Formats: sequence, C-alpha cells, structure tokens
Amino acid sequence: MTARIDVGRIVKLATLLVACAAGVLIYLARTPEIDAASARLASTESMLRSGDVAIAEIPAMRKSRDVLAARYHDRLAQNAEASFLGELGRLAIHEHVTIVRTSAPDSAIPRAATAAGAFVATPLSVELRGSYRHVLTTISRLSAGSAIVRVDAPNVTRVEGDVDATVPVVIYEPNAMAQGALQ
Repeated sequence: MTARIDVGRIVKLATLLVACAAGVLIYLARTPEIDAASARLASTESMLRSGDVAIAEIPAMRKSRDVLAARYHDRLAQNAEASFLGELGRLAIHEHVTIVRTSAPDSAIPRAATAAGAFVATPLSVELRGSYRHVLTTISRLSAGSAIVRVDAPNVTRVEGDVDATVPVVIYEPNAMAQGALQ
C-alpha cells in the first residue's frame, strides 16, 4: 500500500498550526498591555466610585451654599457702607464709569457708636474715571440713592480724554445705641 500524501491538506493544516502559534505568541506578547489596561480599568472604577460619593453630596453642598448666601445677603443689607458700595458698583456699570479706588480719607476719625447722635457717619473717598457727563451723572445718582449719603464737592481733573473725580462721601447709618436709648 502506498500512502498517498495530500499536499493541499498538509498545507492547510500547517497554515492553521502557524496561525494558532502566531495567536499564542501575540497573546503572550500583549499580556503586559492587558495587565496595564486592567489596572487602568480598576483605577477608573475606584475614581467613579469616589465620584458617586461626591455626586451624592452635591445637594447638601448646594443647600449649605444657599443658607450661607441668604445669611450674607442679610448681613449685607444691614451694613450701610456695603450697600452703598454695591449701589456704586451698579451705577458705575450702568453709567460706563470706572471705580478707580474707594478709601477712607486720611483725615477720617475712626467712627465710634455713641448714644449722642441718631446716626453714625462713615466718611469715604471715591475716585471715578470716565467721560465728564457719565461721571457727573454717577455722582448725582449717588447722592439720590437709597442710602443716606452726603456727597461733597468733587475734585475733577482731566486725564487722557476722560476725567478723574475724587468724591468725598459721608454715609450715615442709624446708630443702634441711640435707637436703644430712645426706646
């Protein structure tokens, strides 16, 4: 008996064997990459888990923020100087005027709340820059604003096509000690 060799079948088996060997070699060569990908996946999963905790805390943080904002708004409403500066900021934006500086004048005596007067005076110096018309409109609106304010004569100088105005301002707020004495 003679064995007949089927060359085509041997070539197919050899090709299959080479393909399997190549697959095994590629798998073995890529194992470090697979391990690295698994490590990245585990790291990402742990990050997401900690993110879930942070996401769960967001409503509580928003509630705390809202409570603090309400307290801040209440405190701001009670402070005449802060209210005045907020109004000054809104006027400056509306009138296209730049607030260069606000400060207590050098000659200002520190205010003291005493039962002597009905109001406590807080002197300020406000420096504005803008067109002549806008600066004067801002000064006019400051004196007619919601706070009790005395606006003295400004010192106006021309600077590069605009004007600088240094405006002495005195803000009056009710004296809590005087009100307590009156009651």
